[in-house]
Amino acid sequence: MSILSKERISLQSNAADKADAIRKAGELLVASGCVLPEYVDGMLAREQSMSTSLGNGVAIPHGIFAIEGWRGMGRR
Repeated sequence: MSILSKERISLQSNAADKADAIRKAGELLVASGCVLPEYVDGMLAREQSMSTSLGNGVAIPHGIFAIEGWRGMGRR
């Protein structure tokens, strides 16, 4: 599996807020088969506990493992 692929890139996207941006990023991961839908909830939970922002509008949102029923990284 390639890390960067057309299915995981969205150009000129808009988000209403940080949570919406994380949801949209998570939806790309789900749609391309990288993670299960529950992982997006983990991404949002992780952002609540500590920001994943690197500054200058760049962030690397990622999930946490505290979601019940997860296996591995939430991958299919």
